[in-house]
Amino acid sequence: MKINRFLNRTRLASFPLITCLFALFCVSKASGSEKETSFWRLCLKGNYSAAATVGTELGAKIPPYYVLAAVCYQNMGNYYKESLMQHQYSKCAVEISKLADILDIQEETNKDNSQIYFIRGVLAGMYSGSSSETPRYYFEKSIELDGKNPYPLNYLAMVDIAEGRFEDGAANAEKAIELKPDYAPAYVNLAGAYWRMEKKDSAVWVLIECMQRCSSVPDKAYQSLVNIISEEVIVTNYANGQVYMLSVPGITDYDLRSEIIDSLKKNPKNYLELAEFYLGYENTIDPSAFLNAIEPPAELENLYNYLCARVCYLGGNNEGFDELAGGLLRNRWDDYRRLLEIGNIYYEIGHWDDAVEFYEAGFKHVDPIDSWYKLKFVSNIGTCFLQKGEYEKAEEYMLKALKLYPDDVMTLMNLGIVYYKLDDYENSRRMFGKASKCETTPEQDEIIERYLNEKLK
Repeated sequence: MKINRFLNRTRLASFPLITCLFALFCVSKASGSEKETSFWRLCLKGNYSAAATVGTELGAKIPPYYVLAAVCYQNMGNYYKESLMQHQYSKCAVEISKLADILDIQEETNKDNSQIYFIRGVLAGMYSGSSSETPRYYFEKSIELDGKNPYPLNYLAMVDIAEGRFEDGAANAEKAIELKPDYAPAYVNLAGAYWRMEKKDSAVWVLIECMQRCSSVPDKAYQSLVNIISEEVIVTNYANGQVYMLSVPGITDYDLRSEIIDSLKKNPKNYLELAEFYLGYENTIDPSAFLNAIEPPAELENLYNYLCARVCYLGGNNEGFDELAGGLLRNRWDDYRRLLEIGNIYYEIGHWDDAVEFYEAGFKHVDPIDSWYKLKFVSNIGTCFLQKGEYEKAEEYMLKALKLYPDDVMTLMNLGIVYYKLDDYENSRRMFGKASKCETTPEQDEIIERYLNEKLK
């Protein structure tokens, strides 16, 4: 019986992939509604915070505004909210064939506005054939109208890098940073240009500067830094009473690690998130060095203790893990994504009641629009009750989970097991039948086949 996970772990690539992804951009028909008018007024003025709020509200009725809001969130540095908006849009079956016509209207109405050309450039990069001109044309036109707008400069840097014009890309990214020193994606693109120009040290310190100066940093910045400075190292972990060795990315240049620690202490949030990125690979060595070198400010104490708890778990210190994890609940920590991870750890060690406590605590704080995490919490609570043999409660939660996402294969499989345990073979067969039609892994295929062809035959 498996739980649903939302792992933010990544894998070490052969070289750092440093590009800022083109954000999705699409619009609905110009309906003249007050909120749509408000969104465009705010967006074209560059007031992304207010535009994101309006776009999110509009998305519930006009789904394309979810992706418009996503771009606004990206430009204001709220990268998780950006991903939420794109996830919401991906669930909607929306035609995009009229996007070019809609933007033609916006361009005709706002010919002298830099932002509309920036938007068209992003759209041209995402949807081939949606515009008659290239992204470069639109970004250059946007810059021509407003040379102090950092956003098209950064996107033009991205185009330059993709076309192999690394020096031009570096110059445009530097201009964007000069105009907006806390614009993290521009640092990522500048580092990418330096890396491709074989200026490794420059790329490293641009990324470190990004983490020093920017309040919010995309995962791509952490991933790029990890890729550049890390080598494969062997670590030994003791999680869940097992001893196992792993090959993971780690920092072998200890002088460089000390320099990074000293440099990033000035921004403890990003400092801790870099430690967390290494911890995602189950590397406890580098995160321990980071954690031992800092006294966290009060507002980051929960994040610090969360990371220490994960280090304890991987190191086999279950008592330390329990103490630190319990403190997160006592402090009423509201970081639901990380509370899910603690719940998952308790699930792995077979402490079902503790897992449920963390899943329930996390669920209380889920962003109302975050259906993905709602699914994980509800489904995982049901799986805990399945493990405890409380099948009626397990059924209750899993049915709630399927209302959130009817094709979640893990929930379908686990509910199939619940019905099997309740001797309800017809419904068990129905759940496994539905699961068999979903996208599955080989391991899941094997379980489904075993139930359908052996146990339920």
